[in-house]
Formats: sequence, structure tokens, C-alpha cells
Amino acid sequence: MSKAQVGGYEFNNECNRIRQAANIIRDALQKVIEGNNGPQSIIAYVAKMAVQIGIILDAIGNIEEIGRQTRDQRTTR
Repeated sequence: MSKAQVGGYEFNNECNRIRQAANIIRDALQKVIEGNNGPQSIIAYVAKMAVQIGIILDAIGNIEEIGRQTRDQRTTR
């Protein structure tokens, strides 16, 4: 397997994870704001959003690591 690099498969995969998670958060927020939800539904939506925030933070960490590896490869040549 090739090394992860900016613009490569792993990098793009992490960007897509962030995009998907943000879309899920946006949809859940829209349902909370526009819906006629009870407290249990709102709690479920908030929990769903919290999970997605964890995914976003994980993906950002992975992208930062790919960037560090790319930088290190450039500077060691």
C-alpha cells in the first residue's frame, strides 16, 4: 500500500467522512428546529450529533497526520 499523502485516497476518504458527518449534524439540527419533537427525540438527535462530532475530530486528526507525514517526506529528501 502506498503512503498516505495530501490529495490521495486516505486524505480524500477523511474529507468525505467530515462531509458526511457534517451533513448528518445539519439534518439532525433541522429536524430539531423544524420538527414538533418531544424531549426523547431531541435527546436522540443531540446524541447523534455528538457521535458525528467525534467522527469529525478523528478525521481531522488523521488529515493532520497525513500532512505531517507529507511534510516530513519533503524535508528529509
